[in-house]
Amino acid sequence: MQITYRNDVDLTGNKIKNATFEHVNDATAYPANPVDGQMIIRDDTHKLMQYVSAESEWVEVSSQTTYKGYLGTGAGQTADLPSTGIKAGDMWYVAEAGEYTIDATTTPATVQMCQVGDQFRARKDVKTTAQADSWTYIPSGNDIKTGTFTGDGTTTSFDIVHNLNSPDVSATFKNQSTGEIEMVYYKPDTTTPNNKINVVFNVAPENSVIYSYTVRK
Repeated sequence: MQITYRNDVDLTGNKIKNATFEHVNDATAYPANPVDGQMIIRDDTHKLMQYVSAESEWVEVSSQTTYKGYLGTGAGQTADLPSTGIKAGDMWYVAEAGEYTIDATTTPATVQMCQVGDQFRARKDVKTTAQADSWTYIPSGNDIKTGTFTGDGTTTSFDIVHNLNSPDVSATFKNQSTGEIEMVYYKPDTTTPNNKINVVFNVAPENSVIYSYTVRK
């Protein structure tokens, strides 16, 4: 019997025993509309695969992950990702927000903008020079900002500080009273476009009506 859960299940530290992941025949049978982190087993290769939404791709989960260090400019940290001598499963953690080189063979070099807590995982062995497909970029969740604001019947403009370090963000707004997602105009703030958006309603939200928002980079 199949049971469908519509919400998260909190096991409060308890174990799942005798479990397995969903099996698919091959790459043509991947699940439709996967979510970030979803895992399956391919029967044709007997490989464990994980979906990475940042790349819109299923990637192989290596049988071994090797912690390599932290990326940043602080003591004991490494300033950028290595380009040679990489082993599949090598894992780097971002300790300082900024741009890190994922492909040094392009001009200019291809970089990935990161937030603290993001990770890079090597997808394959690299002896010469790493290219963009050498790394799987794993956002930490810091690339999403959620929150709420409340209408007062008069205010039509609201500022949302997201601190995602980019003007290229998308946002959704939900009226908590009706449960509906509403189309609302928003734009990067003129003073701090990388970290704030201005939300503008045609008609002021009613007094005490709460809107929840999700801003994604």
